[in-house]
Amino acid sequence: MKTCFACISTCLLLACSESNGSPPAVDAAGFEASTEAAPLVPGCSAAPNPSPKLPGSRDPTVLARAAAVLGSCMGDDGINRTLTNLWNIEINAALAGGCAGLQAECLDNAHCGCGAMKACLGFEQSRVDATCISGCDGNIFTLCSTLDDPQGLRSTIDCSREGLVCDPLAICQEAPTVACDPKTYGLSCDADGRSEICRSKGAGNALFKGPICASLGLSCSNGVCVGKGAACSGGYPGPEGQTDMEGTACSGTSLVACVGGGMQTFDCARIAPGFSCQSVDSTYFCGLASECVPGNIPAGRSVTQNYCEGSTVVLCNAGRIDRVDCLGLGFSGCEINRPNGKLGCVPGMTY
Repeated sequence: MKTCFACISTCLLLACSESNGSPPAVDAAGFEASTEAAPLVPGCSAAPNPSPKLPGSRDPTVLARAAAVLGSCMGDDGINRTLTNLWNIEINAALAGGCAGLQAECLDNAHCGCGAMKACLGFEQSRVDATCISGCDGNIFTLCSTLDDPQGLRSTIDCSREGLVCDPLAICQEAPTVACDPKTYGLSCDADGRSEICRSKGAGNALFKGPICASLGLSCSNGVCVGKGAACSGGYPGPEGQTDMEGTACSGTSLVACVGGGMQTFDCARIAPGFSCQSVDSTYFCGLASECVPGNIPAGRSVTQNYCEGSTVVLCNAGRIDRVDCLGLGFSGCEINRPNGKLGCVPGMTY
């Protein structure tokens, strides 16, 4: 199974930047108004948005189709977990893969299978050769590694596709990171109330920042976003420092959750229009329906699995069962066989 995408390019590790100042005019998908560019990759039908802005598209159909591309071409999280990351792009600003959603419209409209990864995100993989050098060349990050693949892979990504800059230690970031030692670094909060975590993402040990806790109605304490209510056990950050809202109940349309050891009531509509508190078999989450449990709920898991109906992949879209036609995305069909790297639409990434 090709798991090297996550290990080598860290699932498109992109720390989505917080908007500063007055935001530019954007369309309904969250894109800054701009002249449509021509496709950059032959055979693909769409070009990347030149000025991606948070939160990107909030259209369930667009995100489902984008997640089908990402989850089928990345050998790690799969479609359902990837889709949750796209929805939670502002909650988990530093979470691997989430910022790929800023190019969701392009991924939806490229119609060229895994070629959309290059067309929309500037992501490519090939075998390592003597010319491969890890590091930054302008905004292009290259990583040469044998991790999870003894033959070695060259992975490249264009950080500018998410409005970010190339960082030699941390791949794509809103600002250059600083080196750190995870063995000695203690959890902390920066001056803006953002959680900080020291870890390696394949290129080196660096200090990564989470979301501004106050923007989610939370406080920052000891490097963790924490609910402001009564003490609870749970909702602690995952290995990438992501904010985990461990739902315990619904209060109307809001989610009651344990976050970093403190209770918090969270307005689900802050994620996207139409979101409200849902429950499936005592699992509580913000979503569109209660037909399935979204990926990464509980954190790091996928209770509901993808499956194929002919050339259609069936997925869990924020609690709603949706179907995506793989042929319409430029793939040849659908197959679920994780040991063989088949995660939905096929063929997946080839090199």
